[in-house]
Amino acid sequence: NESDISAPELIESYVGDPETRIILAYLEGVSDGRALMRAARRALAARKPLVVLKAGNTEQGRRAAASHTANLTGDYNIYRAAFRQCGVLEVHDLDEAADVTLCLLNGRLPAGRNVAVMGGSGGAAALFSDQADELGLRMPPFSERTLDVLKRSLPPLSSLKNPVDYTAGYPRSAPGLDFQRAFDAVLHDPGIDQLAVMFAAAGRSQLEAGGELLGKAATISGKPIVVFSGMSEEIAPEGLGLLRKAALPVLASPKRVAVAMAKLTEYAMTLERREHANEPKGARVIRPQLPGGAATLDEHESKLIIAAAGVPVSRDWLIALEANPAVPTDIVFPVAVKIVSRDIAHKTDIGAVRLNVTDRAELEAAFPEIVRNVRRAKPSARLSGMLVSEMVTDGLETIIGVVNDAVFGPVVALGLGGVLVEALKDVSYRIVPFGLDEARAMIGDRKSTRLNSSHMSESRMPSSA
Repeated sequence: NESDISAPELIESYVGDPETRIILAYLEGVSDGRALMRAARRALAARKPLVVLKAGNTEQGRRAAASHTANLTGDYNIYRAAFRQCGVLEVHDLDEAADVTLCLLNGRLPAGRNVAVMGGSGGAAALFSDQADELGLRMPPFSERTLDVLKRSLPPLSSLKNPVDYTAGYPRSAPGLDFQRAFDAVLHDPGIDQLAVMFAAAGRSQLEAGGELLGKAATISGKPIVVFSGMSEEIAPEGLGLLRKAALPVLASPKRVAVAMAKLTEYAMTLERREHANEPKGARVIRPQLPGGAATLDEHESKLIIAAAGVPVSRDWLIALEANPAVPTDIVFPVAVKIVSRDIAHKTDIGAVRLNVTDRAELEAAFPEIVRNVRRAKPSARLSGMLVSEMVTDGLETIIGVVNDAVFGPVVALGLGGVLVEALKDVSYRIVPFGLDEARAMIGDRKSTRLNSSHMSESRMPSSA
């Protein structure tokens, strides 16, 4: 219950323990998110996988966690972002935790997402394939050389495409068959990163034969091999013993095999990213003129600070609220017209915005109309002027913000802009600081990324900058 020693401190201790190879943690929440991230990064640097089962992620779960350990669990989406940034492997139940840990124990990691499946059950392969597709694993075709070996080594009725179905009752010794050669060929295929073997239709003798074959294959290939078998220790002790002796994990369903292999891939890719990371560089320190104490800045003030940081902003003209305001002659239409006020965060719903204003006459008419709407809706609001902004028509509206999370501190949020933010709740997060690689990954994390790509290529929806 962390009355003295915290979870991050325990993780740090296990990172330094030479007898510990994998760290498995159950967490409801932590009081210091950045301490957790530091511990996780040290585990990653030591190549000791940190597997976390996180609870208290929903409203009901948070209430249960609070009553259990008085732990404030915080926003689950931010925990997920932190896990991704520092290489934590998150699992979602105890079975998954056991499976992933078992698969990591032998130290075999894939070089990519490509998986081969072999077995005597087409049904097991189909169940695996469905789950693998959802998890981003690929099942590419074999090379011609591999196909030639399979054709000469497996039973005549075998399906040789990936997944390989060598039919029920195998592997076993028979004239003209060479399962050892078949397994070795698939593992040596340069387009395959790991192998799943489905012993769904294998009896006791087939599992024993398979255990011996895969044990030999594992001695000449470092690629991960994960086995599915429903056989119990009482029924098939010999075969399971051979697989254990070869340090090959045996899992209880095809779907669980796919999930575990996806986690192996995730960890391997995290290690690869760490070695080639674009680390955040020290930013130029900007010391803008800010009001004393807590205050909300208006749009014009905010844009000046953003522009000073080197971020492009729209071309704007700030116009005083006068009876006959001086309207600049260099305004390029169409423009958006908005009230400027520290007291008004949301303008559209009170009629304080006009879009696609096309000429000077329409612009001058918009000023008094907007002021009347604001005075009616927000009579006490302090008004600083009217902002005229160029219309931006060749981009997508997004929302980017920073929240000061109680557990992790400053966190950047990115989502699809406008009304879709609330409708889709498609927002990704990163804990600062982070580099360009994480910023790009942040964009890719969002479900609407594909929608954005097609939108950019097919249409140009105007919006105010």
